[in-house]
Amino acid sequence: SRNFWTVATAVSAGCAFCVKFTALSVLGWIGFITYLAIYSEKEPIGLLRCLVAAIISAIVFCIPFYVHIQLSQKSGESDWNIDPEYQRLLIGHQLYDENAVAPFFPIHLV
Repeated sequence: SRNFWTVATAVSAGCAFCVKFTALSVLGWIGFITYLAIYSEKEPIGLLRCLVAAIISAIVFCIPFYVHIQLSQKSGESDWNIDPEYQRLLIGHQLYDENAVAPFFPIHLV
């Protein structure tokens, strides 16, 4: 039962953070409750379980962005908001270069 709730919390946290960066308050609340549970529960949540939950959250957070970046191949109205290195990959953009190499995915998340 505890494994289910750990995974459910991790997936929910990843989804909340994906929606908007203001969801950091939700992640902070989850962290605060976890911190309190360490001292108030008979069987506290282990550090490994927290680490697994954080990894699951990070994966859930990255999936929509990975899909979005893979599907976005044409230029559009919001190109001004994208770094020039990625603009070179967009078909129809003035900086388009068909020989350009896509940057490593995690760089987009920074």
